[in-house]
Formats: sequence, C-alpha cells, structure tokens
Amino acid sequence: MEQQSETAVSDAAARVGDTLGEFAAKSERMAQDNIDQAKPVLRDLRETAGVAIDKATDLAHKASNAGA
Repeated sequence: MEQQSETAVSDAAARVGDTLGEFAAKSERMAQDNIDQAKPVLRDLRETAGVAIDKATDLAHKASNAGA
C-alpha cells in the first residue's frame, strides 16, 4: 500500500513537472512571438523619429540663418 502511494505521488509529481515544462515552453513561444511582432513597429518608430529629428535640425538651421 505504501509503495502504491509513493508511486502515485511520484507519477503526480512527474505530471506536474511535464505540465510546468509545457507551460514554460508555451510562454517562451508567446513572448518570442510578441517580440517578433513588435520589431517592425519599433523599426518604423525609429525611422519616424529620425525623419522628425532631421526636419527639426533643418528648421533650426533655417531659423538660425534667418536670424543672422
């Protein structure tokens, strides 16, 4: 009887371990998917910021030249 209880506990622990492993793998895949989806957005933001900086720099030069 005690051997059966130990076996049942061991089996349950193994199933819990397997479930946690699957959960961790799924969580990792979801996180990677989210990162992959965010990359183009971040790239676009970087480009947009670069354009805005260029325009601001150009306007600052024009304003400086107009004041001179």
